[in-house]
Amino acid sequence: CDVECTDQGIVMDMDTPDDYQRIIAAASKNKIPTIEDCQRLFTRYRVSEGVIRHGWAVANTAKKLARYLNERGGCFLNIELITAAGLLHDLAKGQPNHAQRGAAILEKEGFPAVAHLVAAHMDLGLDFEKDYLKIDEKAVVYLVDKIIDQEHIGSIEGRFSKAFKKYANDEEILQNIKNKQEQALLLKEKIEYILDIEDLYSFLALKEG
Repeated sequence: CDVECTDQGIVMDMDTPDDYQRIIAAASKNKIPTIEDCQRLFTRYRVSEGVIRHGWAVANTAKKLARYLNERGGCFLNIELITAAGLLHDLAKGQPNHAQRGAAILEKEGFPAVAHLVAAHMDLGLDFEKDYLKIDEKAVVYLVDKIIDQEHIGSIEGRFSKAFKKYANDEEILQNIKNKQEQALLLKEKIEYILDIEDLYSFLALKEG
């Protein structure tokens, strides 16, 4: 019986010392999917080219931002985890509750750490008085997704503008959108403080170029 599987471990031999070292290295990554794993997931779950391109833009920008936060801000962010979550955050795009659906898929595939970030990429659920200053992998992916417009750096305000117009007459949904935008703006402000920069958009755009 053939069963589809995205885990490259099923084809890894351990016949030589070099094979053993490769398996040890793979195991030490705590089940973070490789780029090849992500590509297999895209194929298996029929992810559109537009969603994949957006995922790459988020992953690359989030990876760069995380490196600067580690180097300049004394953070200890897991770059591989951020990259994988950036790539896969819209794995279930187009389905109801796509963040939770994508997280469930990744849990099933054996990638719980990435699933945790994907589940939160639409809403961090922060208690502003206690948690908004925390810059972790989840926060970086969330923020960058709100800055990247399709494949390029835009603004948080721009990314939320369509949602504000669409739900202008639904006060409950509108308040939820406002809360999410506030989450992103607070994170942007904190990161600007950590990196000692005036404007994160310009900083990332310069690094993108």
